[in-house]
Amino acid sequence: MLTKTSQIEAYLIREILNGKFREGEKLPSRNQLCRRFHCSRSIVEHAVERLRCNGYAAARQGSGTFVSNQYLSRKTIRSLKIIADYPVVTDHP
Repeated sequence: MLTKTSQIEAYLIREILNGKFREGEKLPSRNQLCRRFHCSRSIVEHAVERLRCNGYAAARQGSGTFVSNQYLSRKTIRSLKIIADYPVVTDHP
């Protein structure tokens, strides 16, 4: 089972990746997240800090936390196809 911090982080990442929160858009306030997840402010602070460390969000003092574009540059490779020319050896000793 995920910790509250991980639940909040996963929720925010999912909403960012699904386009609910777009680049440059302000994320919900700490108080809104506390009410939604029934937890303390320190738990929310940890989750948001993890988002910032992973490039999903950027904080602006006095303004809030906004979706960052850094996560876009960290695309994950979902599939990899390798095409190579290798000589085929059919003679087995």
